[in-house]
Amino acid sequence: MIQQGQVFKLKATGVDGEPLWSYRYRVAGRGSARRQVGGFTTKAEAQRALQAVTSTIVSWPALSSAVVLITARLPNHQCASP
Repeated sequence: MIQQGQVFKLKATGVDGEPLWSYRYRVAGRGSARRQVGGFTTKAEAQRALQAVTSTIVSWPALSSAVVLITARLPNHQCASP
């Protein structure tokens, strides 16, 4: 299974009045949850982000869900100080 996703312009605009961009993709093909991430200032920026996310998804549905979940949570994770 090859992940593709979609990049599209949002109706919302940024502080400068320019349109914002978003991307969406399915985690494990048809019938699975569709994730959407928005707020990019350019179409190219949204395309790069989509490429980065879909490149981490593998062809096994159960594993791809775990990879996406871990990838999404790690950057926000903070260890407690001892």
